[in-house]
Amino acid sequence: MENATAASASGSDIHSELFDLKGITDALASCCQTTPDCRSLTGMVLAIRSGGGAPLDSFFTQLARGSLIFNAEAHANRRLIAHEQIFNMDYGDLNRIANVGRPFFYMVWGCHANQFPDAPSANDIDSTDSFAEQWVMMPDRGAIGGLGSTAYEILDTNAAMNGYVADAFYTTPPVAGGVARWIMGEVVGQANVMNANSNYYYQQEMNKTIALLGEPMTRMDALPPRVFEVTVDGNPYPEGAPLVAVAANDSLTIVAKTRDEAGLKKTELVERAVGSGAITPVDPTLYSVAVSDTGRAQTLTGHYRPHIGNYDLLVRSTDTNGREQSYALQVRSTVRYLANGVVVVNGTFVESNAVLRAEVTTPTPVTQDSLTLLLDGVPLANVTKTAMDATNRRWALQAPAMDLTRGAHTLDVQVSGRAGIFAQGSFKVETALTLRRVAVVSPRLMGTGCDGSVFQFELSTATPTVQLMLLTVSGRRVASLEWPGKAGFNVYCWDGRDSQGNVAGTGLYFYRLTAIDASGHKATQNGRMIRTR
Repeated sequence: MENATAASASGSDIHSELFDLKGITDALASCCQTTPDCRSLTGMVLAIRSGGGAPLDSFFTQLARGSLIFNAEAHANRRLIAHEQIFNMDYGDLNRIANVGRPFFYMVWGCHANQFPDAPSANDIDSTDSFAEQWVMMPDRGAIGGLGSTAYEILDTNAAMNGYVADAFYTTPPVAGGVARWIMGEVVGQANVMNANSNYYYQQEMNKTIALLGEPMTRMDALPPRVFEVTVDGNPYPEGAPLVAVAANDSLTIVAKTRDEAGLKKTELVERAVGSGAITPVDPTLYSVAVSDTGRAQTLTGHYRPHIGNYDLLVRSTDTNGREQSYALQVRSTVRYLANGVVVVNGTFVESNAVLRAEVTTPTPVTQDSLTLLLDGVPLANVTKTAMDATNRRWALQAPAMDLTRGAHTLDVQVSGRAGIFAQGSFKVETALTLRRVAVVSPRLMGTGCDGSVFQFELSTATPTVQLMLLTVSGRRVASLEWPGKAGFNVYCWDGRDSQGNVAGTGLYFYRLTAIDASGHKATQNGRMIRTR
């Protein structure tokens, strides 16, 4: 099974875990003088179930992970998987099945794993349901179904039948409408046909003794589809990379390869809006999809031209069970607003005579005539438009200084008269001196070179002086500092030293922050802070 999985392109993403009892066997001393490979069964049982139970714990931990297929080749009976006692109902091992909500499909290639209770007419009656049947009957864990024998089996024929089932999963799966699919009964039926054509009597007899427990129409699936390779104009493109066009009328050649072990239903291109998540299909005439590996592999080839907006171009693949997987390429139109060269944070103060500027980036080249800077929804006149690089995708739009009225304002940019492409910026003009949003932050959080404390605050207008006075809880002055203040957001550092240059101790301090404009008007904020090191 592991080899068939690894050899299949559709199964190459599926991980197999081998739990081999040989590793335990090799660590034991031989129990025969003439046969070095001979080991005591009692010694094996002790090594697995005693001494801390590490092998046993490891086995049940792997079983609880929720693997799709549990495959075992061993000497079994209706109570145990192997005589080495790796699983035995008589030891309470049914209670150790812990794959809650993650049932597996089992294949136990050994004797009697699916044997039903003996008939009443038998001389030696065993009314025990086989462990495999009890796995299937567990309400929230165990198995969804599986294969096992109702009789004695032979090692060689077990191995061959195991290979036929592996081929039915990965090499020659059942096909409907030209597309592979994993339906439990169909996979087993496909394996039975291969087994019947083996031309070996004892091999063919297994079709009489191997029984399927579970609903035959159960659909099986290991993983969602995989979009495992995407190229743009022949270059590998990582997921989440920005998608841009060099020329306004350029189309990009996109090739995306997808696969799924159980069969693919479709692979398509769609656009997903960043804000709302709304899905818009891309015109299907712009791309084609080639199907291979009995419908388990698809290659999408398309010619796509990004448009101005904020969305993800998705390569979206859906398997025959309806599971989806997407691969996103980012298409973004971004803007940064500035006032007097300072980035405008929404709602911040801006001076009434500020120079307003917008810096935009688009996914495809645009012309300067197509760009419009708006203030409160009204186009601004005499805006200087400058290309910021040679791509014509990055532009700066700057308005001359103007008298801004008191109150709240918004900035926006349109492309060819189209609004709603870029995020709006908002700011506030306040003619009276206002000091607000004072915060004291540890430099460790800010990542600055400040050795003391970082003071952040916002001013409505520029001021020649901002005074900081620090006091102990008893009212003793520790330090006094002065800085110039600018309209908007300000950040300054107190180096953690007192007025004599000594390092101030850690603990609680009071502060008074006062802004003084050119006319002598003051705005003050008082607060307290904790100094740490």
